[in-house]
Amino acid sequence: MPALILSRRAFQSMRKIPSVTLIFSLFLLTRPALVQADSLDAHTGSLDVQNCHQLTLGDPLNGWPRSLSWLSDEDLLVVDSKESRIWRIDLNVTDANGKVPVVDALEQDRYDLNKLDRVFAIHATTSGFLLENRSTTKEIVQFDTSLLGRTQKKFRPKGVMIGSRELVSTFDWEPMGDGILTFGLLKGKGTDDWQGSFLYLDKSSDGETKGRIVLTVMSSLTSAVRFHYLSDINYIVATSSRSAYLLLMGPSSSIAEVQLGDKGEADQIRILEPLPEGFRARPTFRHDDRWGGARRATENLKDVENSSLPAGLFAWQGFLYLLAKGRMDELGETPWWLIKLDPSDGMELARFRLPTSAAHLVVTPGRSFWALLERDPVQGIGPYHAPYLPTNQILLVPGAWLEEPYKGRLSETYRITCQHE
Repeated sequence: MPALILSRRAFQSMRKIPSVTLIFSLFLLTRPALVQADSLDAHTGSLDVQNCHQLTLGDPLNGWPRSLSWLSDEDLLVVDSKESRIWRIDLNVTDANGKVPVVDALEQDRYDLNKLDRVFAIHATTSGFLLENRSTTKEIVQFDTSLLGRTQKKFRPKGVMIGSRELVSTFDWEPMGDGILTFGLLKGKGTDDWQGSFLYLDKSSDGETKGRIVLTVMSSLTSAVRFHYLSDINYIVATSSRSAYLLLMGPSSSIAEVQLGDKGEADQIRILEPLPEGFRARPTFRHDDRWGGARRATENLKDVENSSLPAGLFAWQGFLYLLAKGRMDELGETPWWLIKLDPSDGMELARFRLPTSAAHLVVTPGRSFWALLERDPVQGIGPYHAPYLPTNQILLVPGAWLEEPYKGRLSETYRITCQHE
């Protein structure tokens, strides 16, 4: 099996799209954590990679931050799909109040992003970034590593014909080789016949986007698992140009390994062991059988907060990591874990209790830190009770704590307490 050790950028997964049309999406977001941060210099300084840090943002993100990526080791990009903004956060800079400034990357001259009018997601690759723009063209555009200019690589998934079905919309996606691996909804031409499938999209010799079905997991729009696949959790992670892992939702959720076929060969799918006990069963939601709607979205997100469930899949340093959340308790605190899995069979190798009690999280691994964007419990804002999850905290957990000799730092019995600056 291909090695799983990739560059840091290959594992950034800032996915999915909380738009008005997907307002019921399940977002991993948060409220202020139990731990507070180690100190930083008053204005600039280098982060200690052996300690956790909880940073307060100078300006709260009150839109819908749904995608994170590392611009450098201590520079984060945050995509807010509601406000259609890309925020840049330099983790080494604090203002006079000890808060981390938030800069609008779209308004900085050094970023050639002015034509991206509906930014929804960003993914780092080994050669730069792919940005999803849901304007009228609905395209995925390649940028270089500095975001100074775009290249010619563009994917336009919407409307692609795959057999007799049209690709209507895509959700989670991940760069993979010369294309992307994504989950999409397909509709029969002129019919009401829908299905949900994992798809591989790339470009044909004439430059047009083409695709094929890798695995079908939904046979209709009334599928009981659609809430999960149309949500904002990271359930696709690519580990090489031909290999990936999928978080499959169902009565006994599991992980599938995908090996893309080469030169017309069939794709290979292998189902690994079921997820760890306590996170296998698919929770039910009060509006599981209905589409969209602001009030239903808010109520479903409250159900998420009161459920134990798999909340994302990541790859780091040669292993898979399952992000898992527990039920919110009577104090409004939520337990979170990173569960280390063997990529060969999916068996649990270790379990790390994360130093946060956030209601929801957006997570991305980096070379030195795992970044956790913490978000508050959902609030319904009238008149339509649209879900609203404000955030003003970022938690940085050292990657070293997931390895020896720091393993005990994230145990159930040894609770980390960091000091907030």
